[in-house]
Amino acid sequence: MRKIGTIGLLLLIAAVTVAADSPRERFESAIDAFGDGEYEAAAELFDSLVEEDTEFSRDALYWSGRSFMAAERFDAADARFERFIAEYPDHEYAEAAAYHRGRAAFLDNDYEAALRRFDRFLEESPGSDYAGNAFYWSGESLMSLGRYDEARELFQTVVVDHPRSFRVEAARYRLELIDLSRRERELLELLRWSNEEQLRLAAELRQREREYHQAVDGYRRQLRELEDDPEQRVEADDLQERERQLEERLEAVRLREEAVELLESLEEPEGR
Repeated sequence: MRKIGTIGLLLLIAAVTVAADSPRERFESAIDAFGDGEYEAAAELFDSLVEEDTEFSRDALYWSGRSFMAAERFDAADARFERFIAEYPDHEYAEAAAYHRGRAAFLDNDYEAALRRFDRFLEESPGSDYAGNAFYWSGESLMSLGRYDEARELFQTVVVDHPRSFRVEAARYRLELIDLSRRERELLELLRWSNEEQLRLAAELRQREREYHQAVDGYRRQLRELEDDPEQRVEADDLQERERQLEERLEAVRLREEAVELLESLEEPEGR
């Protein structure tokens, strides 16, 4: 005999007893299935109540959306929340349904849609108990899109304006994470700039060293040409003085280049 899984068993029981059980009993069975983590079974039971137009149809539609979202069937969940809001805009669950539409989009990795839905929710229900959570998940959506500065503002809003939100500690953690990430980016940028500056300085020093070598060689050729001419001795002495000054500058260039190489070696990771 083929075994029937838990979900199949629940569906079979629901099908067999549909005529006998009252809408209340079936609604309670669906709630129990949701509480036990049998989300697919719960969703099917809720949906069966929705189409029967009973006093439990409205609540069943909302809980069907919750069940499908828990089962990670986000499109199905969103469709039911959207229908619920359209058909029962004044129901006590309408506000929660609008909030969960944003959550469904976020969990489905559609961060732009999540932002739009949370923005609309906060615009229509600014004083909602879900407002702090909506700000938090908007921040998470922005984080996922790489918009860290905007995300930081929303996490700060949660901490300052919604201190009783269930997400306040998570928001504080995100703030610390963003600040740490910012400091790391600033440090990396500083190191990159420092490395580029050192490379530029080293190239400049090598260029100046070549120029000094060329100048010294030129002065030496002129000195050799003036050695046998007494009348040009003053000019020769002047050239020798210029050569001496260039040699000093050249030595300074060498020292600076050695300093740059030393700095570069100190920045290399150990064991490299």
